[in-house]
Amino acid sequence: MTLGFMQYFDKQKKEPTHFREKILVGAGFIPQNPNIHPKGLIDFIGRPKIHTIRRDPHNRWKAGRKIEMVYRGAGYRIIDHFNKGIPELEKCVSVQNFKIRWDIILIGGVPKKVPFIVIDGALLDPGVDGKEYERFALNDGLTWEQFCKWFSKDFTGNLIHWTDLKY
Repeated sequence: MTLGFMQYFDKQKKEPTHFREKILVGAGFIPQNPNIHPKGLIDFIGRPKIHTIRRDPHNRWKAGRKIEMVYRGAGYRIIDHFNKGIPELEKCVSVQNFKIRWDIILIGGVPKKVPFIVIDGALLDPGVDGKEYERFALNDGLTWEQFCKWFSKDFTGNLIHWTDLKY
């Protein structure tokens, strides 16, 4: 199945996602991209993308299903296939149910909107300092701030893995 990724975080195409490079680094490959200075690759090594989150109302994603990773352009036109010939990235290893729910809680007597991440029905423990949520976002190729912006509303879908990691 085709797994499309956005090339940019914004419509003005000012902030690239670098998802292709983050995915390739996560699979142990050094991406050949003339737009990235070799020093910039250090950033990707620190935060490879090893899974993705998708709406999947009909539960079409299953372990063993073939993955065709692409960048999409306007009108869902495929711009680039980037996992062909890389066995580590060509099949879905596992799928987990994913939910993010935003609630308002009191922190020090002050109401604050915070996310709760639920995977396979279990609340992901954010840890004392929230680092587990940050680690989850990094595994998805995002900083925590980018993740919260991307998933700023309640969301239900599936977590699609191409590595052995499970939460």
